[in-house]
Amino acid sequence: MMGVIKSTRVSKGIAIYTNDSTATNSATGSILMDNTLAVGMLGENNSTLTNDGKIELAGTKSTGIYGKDSDITNTGTGTTPQKGIFVKKRKSQQEFMPY
Repeated sequence: MMGVIKSTRVSKGIAIYTNDSTATNSATGSILMDNTLAVGMLGENNSTLTNDGKIELAGTKSTGIYGKDSDITNTGTGTTPQKGIFVKKRKSQQEFMPY
């Protein structure tokens, strides 16, 4: 993904979803999730998720990358230009993989 995805959905927004597939937020990509229970990238069933760009979580109870039975790579370092996962509210997290 190149460019910007901005979700203003009130609750439970997902920017990128994969099922047994591959998704990449490129180095020039930005995912901006404004509200509660949002997920920047969600993959399940042997998906591969890669974040080389920026994921910003502005709401509570949100997750940057959620992988269920999937592989996650986050190469962002938080340096300038800003790349990585940025959490602005408490009770949100960068990455999550359920067991």
